[in-house]
Amino acid sequence: MRRQPHPPSSQPRSGTRRLTGVFVALAAIGSGCSSEPPSTHGDVLGDSLNGVSAFVQVLRDRGHTVAARPAVSKSLFWDYDVAILFVDGTGPVDETVAARLEVFLARSGPQSLLLVGRDGDWGADYWRFVAERDDLEEAKRRRARGHRSEADRRLEAWYDSLPTATAIVPFTETSLVVRGEASGNDALRVIVRAPVDDGSEQAFDGRWPWRRAVMPADGDRVEWEIDGEAFLVRSSCASEEDTILVIGSDMPLLNAGLVDRGNRRIAEAVVDLLPKGSRVVLFGSAQSGDDGEDESEDAGGLWKLVSLQPNPWIAAHILLGLVLFCWSRAPIFGRSRVRATGAVRDFGHHVDALGRLLARSDDTATSAALLEEWERVGRPGLAAAGDRPQDNTRTSNLKRGDGDESV
Repeated sequence: MRRQPHPPSSQPRSGTRRLTGVFVALAAIGSGCSSEPPSTHGDVLGDSLNGVSAFVQVLRDRGHTVAARPAVSKSLFWDYDVAILFVDGTGPVDETVAARLEVFLARSGPQSLLLVGRDGDWGADYWRFVAERDDLEEAKRRRARGHRSEADRRLEAWYDSLPTATAIVPFTETSLVVRGEASGNDALRVIVRAPVDDGSEQAFDGRWPWRRAVMPADGDRVEWEIDGEAFLVRSSCASEEDTILVIGSDMPLLNAGLVDRGNRRIAEAVVDLLPKGSRVVLFGSAQSGDDGEDESEDAGGLWKLVSLQPNPWIAAHILLGLVLFCWSRAPIFGRSRVRATGAVRDFGHHVDALGRLLARSDDTATSAALLEEWERVGRPGLAAAGDRPQDNTRTSNLKRGDGDESV
């Protein structure tokens, strides 16, 4: 039974794209300060327009365990089932990266490799939206147009440096090809073929400037296509258990691209091609990591964990708590006071002090009662009351009733 493609979206498809909302918000931020939004390609952390942190979150939301790395390193040999590589160069990946990928596929058990080609720059689209704002000051509009022209020039120069067909890795003949012109700002319809060639298909509506497709090799199967050109290809590999997928354009998978609802559906459909609940390692760049960096990857993992939001705020609060705890337990600095200990041991001083207090009270009856109790019970450390000498100086001090010391 043939499945009908999804009906086209009822939303208007004029020159304004669905990315307008976010780009206008970014423009408002950019117009109020001198800072510019980052546009580093393949950045696995942060909010770069061309980063992949949002796609990493899509993978996690779909039930996968994901580790993101900025470059291909020896972490590839950990217990991962799927490797995703965003190819950011103009030619094939270097020999070290290709060798590591080949070793990954040669491991026992089914492995999956997803290769994503670089295509376009969302930074150019950002400045285009900024320049088209009606409420923008003329000076800022000229500045945005200058940034847009510079971004377009760099992007066109990058396309000119690309060969017509680019082989990615030596163990597959599938290539990336540059189309003649970009698709512009119009909507794209991605046709998804059924696993079995029964004529059924499914469609996704996306929106991005598409200019890079895939050239399948002999034995490859075209899974997705746009306007009759291959967009996602399942490449043939030596082992029937392993899977190699090649996507021509990374634009719908990048942070700015995922703002569009249709692009998000395409990204989710790409994730659904991977084995359910798999362990995924994602590389934002096809560069090879340094050997020393590979060996110390365990040590760097903690720093990467702390760098993820909102972990920096949590770590700052923990550090502040530790500082306050240490401060509360720290010794008081300065010279300690020397206390006189001899007078404390002499109990007679307490008797003299009590006599002076009673003299100041002017309460003769109470003073006499206390003195009588003292004589009756006996003074501590002395003989019984009958054996005590009656002319003790300190006792007479209590009995005196004249002067300031009288009771």
